[in-house]
Amino acid sequence: MKKIEKVLSDKKDIIYIGNHKQPKIIYKYRNWLDCYNQNVIKNNELYLSSPKDFNDPFDCKITPNYYQLDSKEKIMKYALIVIERNKQYLNSIGLNLNDEALKIYNRFVADPAKEQIILNKISIEIQDKFYGVLSMSCIWNSILMWSHYSDKHKGYCIGFHEEKLRESGSFGKGGKVKYDKYPEIDLLEKDLMKISFIETHYKAKEWSYEKEYRLSTTFDTELPVENQVRKVHFDDSFVAEIIIGMETPKDIEDEIIDIAKNKNIKIFKTCPTPFKFKMNRYNLLEKIHS
Repeated sequence: MKKIEKVLSDKKDIIYIGNHKQPKIIYKYRNWLDCYNQNVIKNNELYLSSPKDFNDPFDCKITPNYYQLDSKEKIMKYALIVIERNKQYLNSIGLNLNDEALKIYNRFVADPAKEQIILNKISIEIQDKFYGVLSMSCIWNSILMWSHYSDKHKGYCIGFHEEKLRESGSFGKGGKVKYDKYPEIDLLEKDLMKISFIETHYKAKEWSYEKEYRLSTTFDTELPVENQVRKVHFDDSFVAEIIIGMETPKDIEDEIIDIAKNKNIKIFKTCPTPFKFKMNRYNLLEKIHS
């Protein structure tokens, strides 16, 4: 079965599931001490992570429940959908489509539990190897996010124009992450893009504080999934603003300010809101000039 599972290439036509209004600016929290994190504003470079690198073991590990195929009719419908998805490849290697459909059907009828285990493993392997995910946030003022992803408020946060990223042609799926119960993938769904969106845009409710927004793509099977392939470059105009953490050392702050000034990007610094567990920010350049 593994050899005929095709990975979807979705770089050209981006889709957004649901009627949620998209944010105008989306944010990436970064640790300045990591040279790769500096590349975001130094080299205009974003990295599309593999799900295997995520800190949540459930993230992008949404697998179908094959026990949905509880009748011979459903099993055959599923087998025919799989064959249709892979028809071009199967024909290219000289396999008979009807024979391959029957093989899938017979495997499910003989031992559905075994097929569940095998296909779950294949699904996770495919996502780890071929999916590229850019994790952002809809908010810049999360105390936890600054602590977790920006070196305990010593790093920075960069805001991007959502529309520019969305229309850049580098991604196939985008939108806000849904924090809900474990989603069910309809095995008889023919639209692979919808299935792929479910796999990449659902997380446990415990992560809802991140208010995550994601852009993702699927790499072609022919492309080596290496660091260079996973990098996306963007124009300075994609950046709406840069925000420096309230605990960022002065030398790092000065370096980031110089970059922002040279690129004509708005730059802010966070500060505590008096008598509240909240954050505010002020325009750094206005303060420097005053």
